[in-house]
Amino acid sequence: MITVPADSRPPQYSRKSGGRHAHRSVFCLAVVLLAQPVTAGPQAVPRRLELFRGQHAQLRQTHVTALGKIRKFCLDREIDEGVKAVDAAIQLARVPPASSIQLPSDVARDLPGDLPPDQRQWQSQLRTLQRKHAQALFVLSRRVLKAGFTSFAFDLVRETAVTDPDSRTARKLLGFVRFGNRWVTPFASRQLRRRHVWHKTFGWLPATHVEKYESGQRYFKRRWVSADREAELRRDFRNAWEVRTDHYLVRTNHSLEEGVVLAEHLETFHRFFHSTFAGFFKSPEQIQKLFEGTSRVTSGVPKLVRPHVVHYYRDRDEYRRTLRRRIPQIDITNGLYMTDDRIAYFFHGQPADPLFPRATLFHEATHQLL
Repeated sequence: MITVPADSRPPQYSRKSGGRHAHRSVFCLAVVLLAQPVTAGPQAVPRRLELFRGQHAQLRQTHVTALGKIRKFCLDREIDEGVKAVDAAIQLARVPPASSIQLPSDVARDLPGDLPPDQRQWQSQLRTLQRKHAQALFVLSRRVLKAGFTSFAFDLVRETAVTDPDSRTARKLLGFVRFGNRWVTPFASRQLRRRHVWHKTFGWLPATHVEKYESGQRYFKRRWVSADREAELRRDFRNAWEVRTDHYLVRTNHSLEEGVVLAEHLETFHRFFHSTFAGFFKSPEQIQKLFEGTSRVTSGVPKLVRPHVVHYYRDRDEYRRTLRRRIPQIDITNGLYMTDDRIAYFFHGQPADPLFPRATLFHEATHQLL
């Protein structure tokens, strides 16, 4: 295999026209789809996979049947909330969870001690049944992984966590740690330990700063200034706002609020991409170490990953001026990922395709992830 030095590879960019964009997207998808391991003959692999899928279907059917008994118990006693809860569990068992499904962040509370007998019975039985099914799914995921079907194994891990959101093994494999009575990411855990909180508009802030930010004040270089004054100071990209999330560092001189929105879109894309294409980003051997508990994800607080860096300029003109020396053809681009510095560059403005306003963002983010 010939390796091209990072500084000699051409930049990846999105043009105003769609041809090159489409061809590169198809190429990336083909690479991902071809990344699944093949450990047996062409006929043996589909047969083994179908065997595992059949076992999975049987597990789910057995679980649905058991849930039906709890549902009947609730129906006979006219416990409406019980029927609804069981119906939701049945729906989860019948329909595979989407790769982008959001798990609850709070740890389930213990059942109250003063519950009426009928309420306690159906709720405790439902919890026990869900945990038992989750354990069976996890056992199957290990067998599937051993056979080399990495993505399917991760699908089963996700289903384990959806069935029992407090499954420690599934949560750790999916990159969560427990902080008090919450499941959070390693980065969020570090921020919370520093007494920072996530604000939907301003991102991570010290808890003591929230009230002042909401009243229009901003903290700039160890002093408080007005929001207008901060915006003026940060027009110079050297003073750009920095929005840090689990996997990204967004620097922008447009606005803090827009930087937070951009970072959240990128995090959503990151979750989808890594969960959907787990087999591409981790080999069966790497995932096996996670299952065996030898990875850093299972010991204490996992080590934080280096974030992907994104520069987001306040308009197209500044984007062009900044990058023209490096990319003479910058005028034909709507976004850019540079392989030498591993930074993705964007600007605020009308999207090239109004029907898919984030197409360029996700396209260049794909290059950054690959």
